[in-house]
Amino acid sequence: MNRNIQRLAIGAVTLFGLLTITACGGPPAQIPTVPPAANSSAAVDSASSSVSSSQADTTESVALAYDPKDGSLLKADNAGLLRWRTDTGWRKVNIPQVSTLSAIVVNPDNPTTYYASGPGVGVIRSNDSGNTWQAINTGLPSLDITALAIHSFRRDTVFAWMRGKGVARTEDGGANWKQVPDRGPRDTNVHGLVFSTLPGSMNTGWLYASTPTGAYMSMDCFCGWRAAGNIPANPMIRSVAVDPQTPARVYAAGPAGLFRSDNGGLDWGEPLTGLAGKPLAVTLDPKTPQTVFAVLIDGSVWKSPDGATTWQPLKAA
Repeated sequence: MNRNIQRLAIGAVTLFGLLTITACGGPPAQIPTVPPAANSSAAVDSASSSVSSSQADTTESVALAYDPKDGSLLKADNAGLLRWRTDTGWRKVNIPQVSTLSAIVVNPDNPTTYYASGPGVGVIRSNDSGNTWQAINTGLPSLDITALAIHSFRRDTVFAWMRGKGVARTEDGGANWKQVPDRGPRDTNVHGLVFSTLPGSMNTGWLYASTPTGAYMSMDCFCGWRAAGNIPANPMIRSVAVDPQTPARVYAAGPAGLFRSDNGGLDWGEPLTGLAGKPLAVTLDPKTPQTVFAVLIDGSVWKSPDGATTWQPLKAA
């Protein structure tokens, strides 16, 4: 018995050492090279039109964001940008010359400011809730962007995942970008990013990445990535959301269901119940983060008022 306990202790110490090496100086992952993306236009205008939501292509990036200004939801995917309101349902936000998007983020402290990205588009910014847009790609090494994240308290800091190149960062709201010295997680097919103020970072926080092989996390000093626990059954993660007031609470959506972790993604429970279908993306209200929203692959919108414990479908008028 003592010998077995000793073996377990040695194994735990060894595992902790490996995780520490990985998180703070492990070798960068090797990722394939892709051709450079084409240039995007400098400025575009947008208008809204009604659409019916169809079955989503779950192989591409899908991002969901909450707009605290009016309580609407924004979804970016290969159909472009759509907005959901209780009085209209899903309506397309038309962005001329842009047909496919990969990410959408809203500045919670200034909710008229949106950032969006797409393949060949780079990053675009709107200062008027999506009515007009401006390309903000100065210094961006690639326009093939598959994910975006905004910093939790430095709101002019935004992170972008460049397919085949890694992470770029702006600290001035997109006026200038620089690539960080980091090659990303082991699975470089990153479909989503989110920032977290989970304690323990050697800098200001952490980034979570959504990939087909699970969620990964890195301090924003970018000294290495590690897996954020193991999702039961199918490990694919399409979307991650973090509670800004309780950053140890993390939500992950994928083909196996919606999951919640209460220790920063180290452990995940069984799929949460109450949703009538497979979740496509998850987000929350940053001001009242117990309010969680999920969009299913059929386009239906669901809301939980209690941290994903109970759910109710939202119907448009």
